[in-house]
Amino acid sequence: MKQSVINIYPMHGYYKSLLTGFRTRDGHIMEWLASEGANGCENVDVYSRAEPVGYRRWKLRGTTDKPLANTRDLTPDVLWPPNPRDPKNWWVTSARFYKSPQHDGPSIVWNPMTALSPSLRNYWENSTTPLHLDLLDDWSVHHDFVSIRDRVNEAYRIILGLATSVTANSEGTIALANRFGRTDAVLLPNGCDPEKFSTISQASGDTTVGYIGKIGERLDVDMIRDVCESLPNVKFVFAGPVLGTRVGRELSRIPNIDMLGDVRYPEIPELLSRFDIGWVPHGVEKGQVGGDAIKIYEYRAAGLQVVTTPIIGTRERPMDGVHVASAAEHSAIISSLVGKEGRVARDLSPLPRELTWEYKTGVIVQMLKSGAVENDE
Repeated sequence: MKQSVINIYPMHGYYKSLLTGFRTRDGHIMEWLASEGANGCENVDVYSRAEPVGYRRWKLRGTTDKPLANTRDLTPDVLWPPNPRDPKNWWVTSARFYKSPQHDGPSIVWNPMTALSPSLRNYWENSTTPLHLDLLDDWSVHHDFVSIRDRVNEAYRIILGLATSVTANSEGTIALANRFGRTDAVLLPNGCDPEKFSTISQASGDTTVGYIGKIGERLDVDMIRDVCESLPNVKFVFAGPVLGTRVGRELSRIPNIDMLGDVRYPEIPELLSRFDIGWVPHGVEKGQVGGDAIKIYEYRAAGLQVVTTPIIGTRERPMDGVHVASAAEHSAIISSLVGKEGRVARDLSPLPRELTWEYKTGVIVQMLKSGAVENDE
């Protein structure tokens, strides 16, 4: 028998996912929850972070994407915008606008700041329905949340105390859960939907090494510059929103880098078909936020050979076709992979079912089904 409703609290807003495509962990799982495949529920009620009245409508103007079937966007509206001088504090102040869910049912939380809502906290403390926490980053070490770190840790303490089950996307977020006493947290790394990608190469012209993702402090700019300068006949493509002005400016000055800006997720598979190699030039000493790079799974679903620095999970969970190496080794590895006419042969090793979003959604649903609690009264 299907669950009539499930309440979800994403980190990335529903309207933003409609605008950019469902490309984040919470967005992918939301898609599968709303599908007929893995959900076990009839309706998915979505409670994103509160936004000013009309903001979502303005952001979505011109888009032809329709809301996901079987979902209801119940995100609260507010009358005033966040303080532009302290935008990160909106994660704290907006929590008070979360109310008890309109329909009783199990909950999945990605936004830990929901725990700062008195109404939600009271609901979860007194409800017999399960609450699942799915950790996708460690905000307590995230460079974007330094100004609210104390409140972030408070939220983690509360939500990890209330959750009936916990999953974590990497060794970093498992450590976060353990730090707050949740030694029962289950490692559930990221994945992808392989059926959305083609392994047929459409690459042409110069050898193309590509990166998809946020352009910000997690990138090792010095390494990128060194690799690009050592391989002047290789084209390096960066596709993603520019979050760090300094990083974006420095990359744009490198002559063999092509900056595409943000690319909507439905267009990513076609873009990857034009790459020869998937690149993850992330810093190791700084910029990591305890997550797991979704792009690696997507590169591999497209048959790309991947070259990455040893970020979290790459050493612990090796994959076929993924070359994990220090920054100093990347130029040589990229050169060694290039064959005749500048092309790199696709690696057609299939991704295991355990690395699909459908499988991961099913795991969370099963944990919810087994996580109902007895009322003490």
